[in-house]
Amino acid sequence: MKSVPAEFAATFLALNSFLEGAPSGQQSSVLTIGGFVMLIILPFYQWKVRHVTSLGQHIASALAFVIWGLNISGSAVLGNLEWYSPYYAGGLLILWAVVAPILTVQRADDDK
Repeated sequence: MKSVPAEFAATFLALNSFLEGAPSGQQSSVLTIGGFVMLIILPFYQWKVRHVTSLGQHIASALAFVIWGLNISGSAVLGNLEWYSPYYAGGLLILWAVVAPILTVQRADDDK
């Protein structure tokens, strides 16, 4: 496993949708705080619900959540930074989708 649990991606996407009409400063603050809270909860969810025990997998899932979050709402959170472009988040997601399996693949006998 290398992905973000669907519940986390869906929750962050719903949070982003709820804030669609909010002022950009408020939207950015709520998404940032919400994202950090979800990032803190993620390893506990992975451990308790998905029975993930690998530290590497927890790190990969956290990175994947951040990358997905940037793709969902990067412009709202980082759009006021001069150097930010949505192309960076999209490129990072494509790169992560290819690299993450190489870094996190686990042989069946590694679990024993």
